[in-house]
Amino acid sequence: MKAIDIMSKPAITVTPETPLKRVAQAMIDHGISIVPVVDASGELLGILSEADLLKAQAAPTRGEVLLTPEREEANLGTAGAAMTREVVAARVDTEVADLFPLMVERHLKGVPVVSGGVVTGVVARRDLLRLVVRTDAEIHDEVSEVLDQVGEEPFSIDVVEGVVTINRWLGPASRRRVEALIRVVPGVMGVVFKE
Repeated sequence: MKAIDIMSKPAITVTPETPLKRVAQAMIDHGISIVPVVDASGELLGILSEADLLKAQAAPTRGEVLLTPEREEANLGTAGAAMTREVVAARVDTEVADLFPLMVERHLKGVPVVSGGVVTGVVARRDLLRLVVRTDAEIHDEVSEVLDQVGEEPFSIDVVEGVVTINRWLGPASRRRVEALIRVVPGVMGVVFKE
């Protein structure tokens, strides 16, 4: 499963000139926590999160200079002034299994999905959560497909509440390999080997 299969689309985007009040309203209206900032051709320039908007709203502490070379007075209150420029993005063909650890380790609420640099969608935490609640039947079907590719005799499996039980004896090396294959299936909460 790829990022393109689960991303929210079309992505709600803004330009660097968009006033922050409009960005905040878009977040509220669409129930989103991040907004990609794009140029006129849709290429990703940065990202605005709820935290970025709250920082822009917060009063400066004593002695803090409001204007820096990157934040000219004319741009204050715009998406371009408040956005985070170092953005983690995913390609449309990024494996969903790679998005889980990426978002957890980096504490990301969402990841823009790009094709040729152009934003095509966003994978948010809720998109990943939808995969966690997949039915046992859906998980069973996908795990069966994965195991069919292993090239050994057929596996008998059961799936209950996302926990996959392998009803076949396997040696330690085979167990590690099979578990690694199964663990990338979205919605798998655990793997048990029954002998």
